[in-house]
Amino acid sequence: MKTLLLRVLIFGLCLGPAISLLAQDPRTPISSLPYKITAQGSYYLTANLTATGSTSGITISADNVTLDLNGFALVGGGSGSVTGINVPAAQKNILIRNGTVRGWTNGGINASNVTNSVIQGIRLSNNTAPSIFFSIAGLSVGNGSTVKDCFVAQNANSNGISVGNACTVSGCIARANSVGAGIRVLDSCYVVGNISDSNGTGIVMGSGNRIENNSCTFNASAGILIPSGDTNNLVIHNSARGNNPNYNIAAGNRYGTIVNLTPTSTGAANGDLAFSTIVSTDPWANFAY
Repeated sequence: MKTLLLRVLIFGLCLGPAISLLAQDPRTPISSLPYKITAQGSYYLTANLTATGSTSGITISADNVTLDLNGFALVGGGSGSVTGINVPAAQKNILIRNGTVRGWTNGGINASNVTNSVIQGIRLSNNTAPSIFFSIAGLSVGNGSTVKDCFVAQNANSNGISVGNACTVSGCIARANSVGAGIRVLDSCYVVGNISDSNGTGIVMGSGNRIENNSCTFNASAGILIPSGDTNNLVIHNSARGNNPNYNIAAGNRYGTIVNLTPTSTGAANGDLAFSTIVSTDPWANFAY
């Protein structure tokens, strides 16, 4: 019995500091809106939050900030032209992740002035712009930043995802963002492994970008658009279907063969052997189907 009591006492002494450390979360909780972040640090939502006023939901006015939505939602519900998460000045080193931003009237996340930042695992939907206003997007971020694993859908009168120069956009779905582009990038960006479906335009860009392994389907205008005057883009390994047209690439750019794979007279495949229906040997080919 004495041995058992001694073991319990030792276990309690060891566990106590661990419990204390767990209880002292160094992050700052956000439990109501509006909320202004004015100091560097880590912040997190404690619940789903709905706006009631005429200001942005969360405003970030500091560098070196991590904002974790913690799986919760920021929901617009106030009046006027307001943004879910707004970074109005030229901040840097911002991370926004893991949650939903929906129902705002001036874009979901407006971080177009930030640099060297990351937006990850965000679900944005049903945000709007005041009118057809392409400088606003459901999700926007500035130069040298990364957008990954985000779902951006049904944001009216704006682009879906909009990034500055030297950015990466990967693993995202941009769908049914009316009028604007599903994904819009400026110069020297890497756009890889995304789906852009049923937007105004699929992917539109400036100069010097690498556009690779994306799927663009049923956009109202071009699936992949490089406007006249934008040059030195590399377009490889993409697929496009049901756009108008599938590819619209200005002179002065590089691209793999564009192969029309519209399935006419292709046989069925059932079993362990079938011949390829891909009629190109170009390892960089883009496909229309």
